[in-house]
Parts: sequence; structure tokens; C-alpha cells
Amino acid sequence: MKIFAQENIDAVVKKYETSPLISMDHIIERNPKTKKVEQETIVIKVSDKTLKDEFIAAINKDKDKAIKIIETTIQGTLLSAVYQFENITYTFYFIGLADKKESDSK
Repeated sequence: MKIFAQENIDAVVKKYETSPLISMDHIIERNPKTKKVEQETIVIKVSDKTLKDEFIAAINKDKDKAIKIIETTIQGTLLSAVYQFENITYTFYFIGLADKKESDSK
């Protein structure tokens, strides 16, 4: 049964699943006896700033429904994150997208 706690994240993943600007690993864990899917994990690596912003907007809409959240930031910039929902876990890596300080670009 599909749980819709992460519907905004699901929509963005579906939109970009064939984009060359992301890579995606889909891991399925099944019960060995029943073969029923017990947990799905989707690992997404994003290398485009616009896509990162769209993923973060979706994450922010859904993250209050997550049962586990792990976020890695540097100076307030999200670099990676794990969001576990009832039957699916999303892991995001934002590759090479750490925002540079304004003074660094001068």
C-alpha cells in the first residue's frame, strides 16, 4: 500500500527520474518468506542548483511527516539529507552545490 506522506518528494522524483542532472539508486528490501516489499530506499544525487532548489521545496513540504530526519549542513547550506517515512526512505546528496560566500566570489 502506497503511503502519501511524501507526495511532494515523489512528484519531483518522478519529474526528474530520467534527467541527466541526477543519478538515482532504488533499493528494495523484501521479506524473505513472503517476498512482500517491506522498505524502499531511494538515493538521489543532484548536481544542478535549480533542481536542488526544487527538491528542497518538496522536502520542506513533506518533512514534517517524516519519522526520521538526518541533515548535513555547512554554514546553513544543505549538503545531504535522509528522510525516512513509513515505507520509504529518501537520501539526497547535493553534489558540488555548497553555496559560496559572497566574499569568496570577489
